[in-house]
Amino acid sequence: IGSALVDMYAKCGLFESAKKVIDRLQCRNIVSWTALMKGYIQHAYCEEALACFENIQREGITPDAIAFTSSLKACAHIEALDKGMGIHAEILRRGLDENTLISCALVDMYAKCGALRKAREVFDKLLLRDVALWNALIAGYVDHEYVEQALRCFEKMQDENIPPDAVTFISILKVCAYMADLEQGEKIHREISKRGLDKDMVVGSALIDMYAECGSLPEAKIVFNSLHFRDSASWSLMIKYFGINHMGNMAMQCFEEMLQEDIKPDAITFTCLLAACNHASLLEEAYYYLK
Repeated sequence: IGSALVDMYAKCGLFESAKKVIDRLQCRNIVSWTALMKGYIQHAYCEEALACFENIQREGITPDAIAFTSSLKACAHIEALDKGMGIHAEILRRGLDENTLISCALVDMYAKCGALRKAREVFDKLLLRDVALWNALIAGYVDHEYVEQALRCFEKMQDENIPPDAVTFISILKVCAYMADLEQGEKIHREISKRGLDKDMVVGSALIDMYAECGSLPEAKIVFNSLHFRDSASWSLMIKYFGINHMGNMAMQCFEEMLQEDIKPDAITFTCLLAACNHASLLEEAYYYLK
C-alpha cells in the first residue's frame, strides 16, 4: 500500500506527499524507491531521480532492472555522461548488461549524450536487437546530424528483418528533411502507407515537415488534409511553412480554419503566425494577431 501511495503521489507530481509516505515506511524496498524515481523522471526532475538511485545504494538495497533503466533515462535527459558511465560500470559489475531493457536504456543514454561511439559499442555486443534498440541508435545519429549513419542503420535493420515502427519512420523522415531528399522521402512515405501508419498524427507531422523542407508544399498540404486528427502542433507546422514561403494569406487562412475546428492556438501557433505576417509584410494583420 505504501509503494502504491508513493506511485500515485509521484505520478500526480505531489512529491512532498510522496516523500512523506516513503519516509514513514518501516521497510523501504526497491518498488517504493523506483516508483518515486519514475515520478521524478515523468515530471523532468532528473537530478532528484538520480538522488533516489544513490539513496537506494546507500540503504543497501539491490537495484533492479527498472531502477537501472530509470537512472539511465535520467542521465539521458540531462546529458549526464559521467554519471551514466558510472551506472554502466555498476551494471557490468552485476552482469546485467545483456538485459534488453537496460541495454536499450544504455544505447539511448549514450546516444543522447552524444557519445555515439559508446552507444554503438553497447549495441554491437548484443546478440538480440529489437526495434527499440535500433530506434535508440538511429535517433541518436539523427539528433547529432550523422544522417548517413542513420540511413545505414535503417538499411541494416531491414536487412536483419526487423520491421520499422512509427518511431523509426519519424527519425528517417527527419533525415530526408535534413538532406532535402524528396525522392528518398517519397519512398519512405510509400512504405509508411503500406504499413498503415500514415494516419498517425506524429508520423503525419513528420511527413509534413519532410515535404515542406524539400520544397513540396502541395504534398505537405495533402498529407495534412488526410490526417484524421489535427492538433495545434500540426496546424502550427503548416502556418510556419506557408510563412517561410511568403504565403502569408495561406498562413492566415490556415489559422482561421484552425479556429473553426475549435483547436486552441498556443504560443507556438502565434509565433508562426506573426513570423508569416513578417515575411509577407502584413503589418495591420500582425497587429490584429498581437492583440
